[in-house]
Amino acid sequence: MLVRDYCNSVTDDPLFPFSRAFDWYHGHSWAHGVTACPDGLDAVASRTDAKLFLHVVNTDRTRSAAAELRLTDGAIKTATGYQIVDEPMIEVSELNSSQVMQTKQVALPADGKWSFPAASVTAVEIELAA
Repeated sequence: MLVRDYCNSVTDDPLFPFSRAFDWYHGHSWAHGVTACPDGLDAVASRTDAKLFLHVVNTDRTRSAAAELRLTDGAIKTATGYQIVDEPMIEVSELNSSQVMQTKQVALPADGKWSFPAASVTAVEIELAA
C-alpha cells in the first residue's frame, strides 16, 4: 500500500484521495500545529526557520471570525494573507467565471489579531522577527 500511495500514477484513485491525511474522528489534518481555534475556524500550520505558514478556513457562511495568533517563541515581523472569499451561493452557482473566487492579497497586522471573512479560505505567510 505504501508503494501504491507513493508511486501511484492514477490521479483519481479511490483509495488515496484526501483520506490518507484526514483524521475521520477529529475532522481535519493531523499536521495541525495549532492548539486552539475559535468556533468556525479550522487551521493548520507549518514552519521553516524564519517563516510560519497557516491555512485557515472559516466554515461559517454567515459571519466573520476573529482570531489571535500567539506564538510560543518568536514574534511576528510581517504577515500577509492570500484570501479567497465570495458569496457562498456564488461559489456553488453555475455562473462561475474568471471573476469569481479570485485571490486577494491583504496585509495583516503584526499584533496577530486578525479577522477572517465568512466562508473564506486564507493562506497566511508570516515572517518571524529575528
